[in-house]
Amino acid sequence: MNELFGGYAGLPNPFYDESEEDYYRKYLVVGGPGYVETQEGNKALLWRELEKHIGSIDSELLRLIKEWYPTTRSVLTFLTSVGAYPSKTKIKALKEALTAPDRHRDQGFMRITKILLGKVRRRPSGEYELTVYPPIVRWDKDDPLDPDAEGVSRKGIGFEIERRQRWRKEWEDYLADLKQRSGLSFRFEFLCDLPSNQYALITISPYLRLPSGDYLAPNGEIVKPPAISSGNVKPIAEDNRDEKKEEKKEEKKFPWWLVIVIGVVALFFFMKD
Repeated sequence: MNELFGGYAGLPNPFYDESEEDYYRKYLVVGGPGYVETQEGNKALLWRELEKHIGSIDSELLRLIKEWYPTTRSVLTFLTSVGAYPSKTKIKALKEALTAPDRHRDQGFMRITKILLGKVRRRPSGEYELTVYPPIVRWDKDDPLDPDAEGVSRKGIGFEIERRQRWRKEWEDYLADLKQRSGLSFRFEFLCDLPSNQYALITISPYLRLPSGDYLAPNGEIVKPPAISSGNVKPIAEDNRDEKKEEKKEEKKFPWWLVIVIGVVALFFFMKD
């Protein structure tokens, strides 16, 4: 019986399919005054990184997270999920969950965890070498910077997966360095609601935020963060529209009539000579 259901020699069954409930429980985000932590490592470093990343995205969300008082491990989940993919839908949902009456109870913990981790398609751990799942394309409108971003075409899936893996790698390198500097003992994992492997649901082609604060554009180029208004990220598309408006204003302001007058006067003197 043990060989059928419990693996061999007490080892876990390699074909065990982790349920969604187990997955969320494993990474459950918790907080509140009732959680007392032992003093180990440099926890203040993690909080400073949280303030740097989330504060530059949405100051109100940062305030709500602080008031919710997450554990140190939970701080890291907020940092990676929101910092790497600050979608408008996720930020709005987090604000509602962090102010709900049950925000410091198990139901509230589970709601916040699901928002941060998302519904990522996973496969049983024993199927890595047995089955190859083709990527699934789905169109959504949840880009953190460009709400009108187009969906990923089937021809563009390969490039999109490579781009997301590059984005994930930068965050994993950042977390490895952060763990070393903080001296904290628990694992530093990259947890985000946006999938980044070839077996996951590929939805839109969004702007991906890097640990540097820059964004990885859909074409693979690194772009600077857009202007910030009232603590919220301003879409790049809006910035571009504003710039075009300013250009038109400058064109209107230029006194072209003066050029014509000068030309006529110059021509008059030329003909006179």
